[in-house]
Amino acid sequence: MYSGLKTQTETDVLFKHYLERNYFNLFRRYDSNKFIELYIRGDCPSKCSYCYLQKHLNELYPREYDTEEHILPNVKKFMDFYIENDFVCNLELFSGRLFQDEMGIEVLKILYDTFNSRPFNPRPREILIPDDMQFLLDKNITKQIISYINKFKNLGIRVVFSASVDGYYIDQFRYGGRGEDFYNSLRQFTQQFDFSFHPMCSASNVKYWVKNYDWWRQFIEDDFYEHIMVLEVRDDNWGLDNIRDYLKFQNHIMEILFNDCNKDPQKYLDCLDRRADGHIHRCRMPFDLDFEGSIDDPHCDGLSCAYQKTLHIRMGDLAIVPCHRLAYPQLTSAYLIGDNHIDEVRSKNASMFLMADNIKCRALPKCSNCGFAHACIGPCLGANYESMGDPFYTPDSVCDLLRYKITFQIEKFKQLGIHDYILKNPHSYSRSEQYIAVSSAAEEFLQDFNVSAVIKEILCQN
Repeated sequence: MYSGLKTQTETDVLFKHYLERNYFNLFRRYDSNKFIELYIRGDCPSKCSYCYLQKHLNELYPREYDTEEHILPNVKKFMDFYIENDFVCNLELFSGRLFQDEMGIEVLKILYDTFNSRPFNPRPREILIPDDMQFLLDKNITKQIISYINKFKNLGIRVVFSASVDGYYIDQFRYGGRGEDFYNSLRQFTQQFDFSFHPMCSASNVKYWVKNYDWWRQFIEDDFYEHIMVLEVRDDNWGLDNIRDYLKFQNHIMEILFNDCNKDPQKYLDCLDRRADGHIHRCRMPFDLDFEGSIDDPHCDGLSCAYQKTLHIRMGDLAIVPCHRLAYPQLTSAYLIGDNHIDEVRSKNASMFLMADNIKCRALPKCSNCGFAHACIGPCLGANYESMGDPFYTPDSVCDLLRYKITFQIEKFKQLGIHDYILKNPHSYSRSEQYIAVSSAAEEFLQDFNVSAVIKEILCQN
């Protein structure tokens, strides 16, 4: 089946066929892991110091299109396109702050009406909404959201909120502090629907993360490791002082996990293996090593984020963008065109889309010959572009952070007895081959006296 999109140029034809083969055909299959991100709005009242929208909003989301008058008709238009093409893939509603007003509710209404009007498929299994959860302070909007969660559930569609809440000791810098009412409402809401959290650890807030992590441990009452995914902000702001604070945080949570595993190396490794294999699918702590593939194949894995599994479409102007971090005018991939009905694709920078969609993390310029590549989460292409002018070239500060992170984990494994356990029992850890290989790179990194001194300083604090 083909979408029937019209084209004007040879590049349009190429891009259309690439979309058909690598996205649209997979969007029609329930067993595919590819999904569509509807980039709803750019505007956000939050003032997060690390956020790219605070710094580059005017470029990432043209202000003239970031309006209800443009967004809502385009959401309706795209959902018609979704149905016409028999898509069944999951959707993500990405936004600055989606529910700062009634427009977010209108978006949910459009989606619900679209699927409710069709008694059977096509329907997604899940609609994911990352959100700062500030709407919980508005009882009317919260009531409407809960109503739609239940109505979608009756259609067989799970609405999932991923809470972008950094935690008590960090939120004071984002919002000037949040009161007890907010956190009580947050706990009640997330427990009611079994939602999870993805707080951000950045260079600007990392020094507060030890006590902030302890706060999270008390806030999440059940199945802690299944309900939190701490994400590093990989931008060009990491200096040695920030990295030192990061290692203190890393040391703290590794100690806690080891104690939670009754100081049993095998239980610790089982925990990492379960997380890596997807059984604890919502949890990725910042101390995890990102082992992928075989050490014999340097080109086996793609990017560590969802970039290459997602088609990102900005609703204000129906632009196909590489991702919401790379939605700059010069990098915009194409536009979906049509007055009342999407019937054409018009390419703009298709080459950027094709390149990024196929790049392998370990084939990036600074990664291809790096001994840490087999355990490294890699860069954020958007952060790369904003600091280096090149999405594929990582700033030295981010490389330093990731090298310190991996080396510290290996040294911490030695201190906890896990390293020797892996060497003596290579089958105890599904990634032991990669672990042993990257240990050599860590040993070389430690030859730098300053590196060794920083890591030893943190290890000696226990």
